[in-house]
Amino acid sequence: MSSGKEEVFVRTSSGLMRELSIRDALSANMMVMVIEAAWVFSVLAGGLFPGSNLPTSILLLVPGSIVIALLYTLMSSTMPRTGGDYVWVGRTLHPAVGFMVNFYITVVVLSFLGSSAGWFIKTRGAPLLIGLQASTGISFADALKFIGDPNISIIIGMICV
Repeated sequence: MSSGKEEVFVRTSSGLMRELSIRDALSANMMVMVIEAAWVFSVLAGGLFPGSNLPTSILLLVPGSIVIALLYTLMSSTMPRTGGDYVWVGRTLHPAVGFMVNFYITVVVLSFLGSSAGWFIKTRGAPLLIGLQASTGISFADALKFIGDPNISIIIGMICV
C-alpha cells in the first residue's frame, strides 16, 4: 500500500573513484612512463644491444612517453573511475572496443612477463654465476650450460606466466 507519497529511486555510487588532482595524476604518470621506462630500457639495452647509444635512445623515448603520460592524466582527470583503460576506451568509443583493448593489454603484460624471465636469466643469471665462480673458485660450468639452454628459458618463462 502506498501512502500517496512517491519516492525517487537514486542509485548509490560504489565509491570507487580516484581522488587525484591533475598535478598528482601527471606526477604519477610521468614517474611510471618516463623515468621507470628510461631506467629499465637503459639497463636492459646495455646487455641486449651492446654498442647502442643509450643517451640518444632515452632522449628519443622521453617525448613519446610524455605525450602518453599527458593523455593518461587527461583521461584520469576527466573520468576518475576505477578500471582505467577499459573505462576510458569504453566510454569514448564503445564498450566492446574497451574490452578488446583491456584484453590486449593483459595479454601483452603476461607475454612481457614470460620474455623478461628469459632476459633476466641471460643478462643477470649467467654474469652472477661467472662472478661467483671467479670469487669462490667453485666451478659453475654445469649451471652455466643449464642456464644457457633456450628450452630452460622457455620453461622458466612459462612458469612465471
